[in-house]
Amino acid sequence: MDIEKSITLEIGCGTCQFAPYLGLSKLYVPTDIILKYLINASKTSPGNHVLMSADSISFADGTFDNVVVIATLHHLSEEMIILMLKESKRVLNDEGYVHIIDAILPDNKLNFIKYLLLKMDRGEYVRTYDQLYQILNNNQQIIHSEILNSFPQNTCYFKLK
Repeated sequence: MDIEKSITLEIGCGTCQFAPYLGLSKLYVPTDIILKYLINASKTSPGNHVLMSADSISFADGTFDNVVVIATLHHLSEEMIILMLKESKRVLNDEGYVHIIDAILPDNKLNFIKYLLLKMDRGEYVRTYDQLYQILNNNQQIIHSEILNSFPQNTCYFKLK
């Protein structure tokens, strides 16, 4: 699916700092639960910015071609991730995908710089790749996943159906 010609929902957009890198899109709908982030984002990024929680998406079934979740899961409990996945699946059309990118803890705690930087993040639920994989795999079909080793932190990518 060509994301540039698609209808894309971003969950947990924050200030939409990643929007320029998404190659967007016929229609881009960024959402977040924090109003001040959306107000700031609306000044610098395209789209119809919507205040809403990830567990209660107020769009009709099958509305979106893609759901994008970037740097959000480490702020969500496992229960909230499960609810977000159910809602994401509901609002996707039959050809749609969920794309998730998030920071992960390094496998080796001896990599103390990466470990420390992530532990200092505001997110209360920073996980390892394996922990995140298990949560996602138990609740949705993983089409593709990979670990992106970088500095200052490792990230992972998941494509879900």
